[in-house]
Amino acid sequence: MDTDYVKREVDARAKAEADARSILDAAAAEQRDLTPEEETRFDALVAESDKRKARIAKLSQMDAAAAVGESVRHIVETATSVAATSQSNDEQFADAIRSMFGVGGDKTVREFEFPAGRAPFETRALVSSPDVFFPNDFSTRVAVYARTMSPWLGLATIVNGPTGAPLILPRLTADVTAYTPGEGTAITAADATISTVTATPTSYKALSYVSEEAAQDETIQLMDLIARSQGRQIGLDFGSTITTNVLTNATNGGTAAGTPFFDLDDLITLQYSAAAPYRMNGVWIMANGAISKTRKFKDSNGQYLWQPAVQLGQPDIFLGKPVYEDPNLATPASVTKSVIFGDPSALVIKQLPLRVAISHDYAFNVDNVSIKTVYRGGDALPDAAALRYLVSYTV
Repeated sequence: MDTDYVKREVDARAKAEADARSILDAAAAEQRDLTPEEETRFDALVAESDKRKARIAKLSQMDAAAAVGESVRHIVETATSVAATSQSNDEQFADAIRSMFGVGGDKTVREFEFPAGRAPFETRALVSSPDVFFPNDFSTRVAVYARTMSPWLGLATIVNGPTGAPLILPRLTADVTAYTPGEGTAITAADATISTVTATPTSYKALSYVSEEAAQDETIQLMDLIARSQGRQIGLDFGSTITTNVLTNATNGGTAAGTPFFDLDDLITLQYSAAAPYRMNGVWIMANGAISKTRKFKDSNGQYLWQPAVQLGQPDIFLGKPVYEDPNLATPASVTKSVIFGDPSALVIKQLPLRVAISHDYAFNVDNVSIKTVYRGGDALPDAAALRYLVSYTV
């Protein structure tokens, strides 16, 4: 475990709590209530403290898991070093992994769970080292590469399911009407407008062939390159589906008035078109071209409004909110949807464990190893008001 990263998380949480206390202290010293801006800032700091607390707990769990993995390393070393008998070496290897996690019968390696935090875990998992077992597992690397290509897998609410059955969710499109009847007066009935939305998992598959000699030698980290290729393409394909569904079901936040395509005022309008609860947890999700344009916005003093991340693994900040790149959003042009703002946790993704299978028999006649990866996932947006997109200026 990267102890420096854990320390940064602890320090960042302490700073968030200190900043929150300073807001309360300032208001108390002036004998006044918090202003709306202070309320928003205070709530954001409390949410940040809670998020970092959860992340520290996950890191502690990962430390414990790593200790367990170290104690059973000899199982894997034995499985990979023993000469083949009735089983091939990779079957022994898979059996050893299954024994560690109490899995039987299934010939695929169970997917390892990753927390919602992004770069620190992903970067470490990409490092190739014979001394680190878990990050070098092929299926883990595929999962990591898939997550790097689309922001939604790291931001949405994930539901892990044992089957690919559709997940039906309630969808609220209008609240109930509240009344103020007098004492003893009947309350007028009013129902919320509720429908349903369904997250139906779709299969995303990749199949690659590698010669036995190349797989055995792996002199150029060949398996890592295959994991990168399969994971990247699966991540892009699934991310494209998610982005299309979000733009179809999210709320139209308005059409930009600034040109070319949008300006700073348009982004401010988009941000504040969302209700306060969504703004509190809001993030920016932008196309690469929109990020390039937004980074150049300046205040009246000529200072850039974009704030680069000051901590490893944290996103850049714009107008006080994190920014993530979505490669599936359109480059800014006339009437494009290149910027989304809102609470991404409102998006629900149902997924099944990643399946990675290796066969030495399928392409036996050409002495190739076949590597198959299957990911099943689907998404739905039950609350359309949580995410809002900007329509670019019409040229």
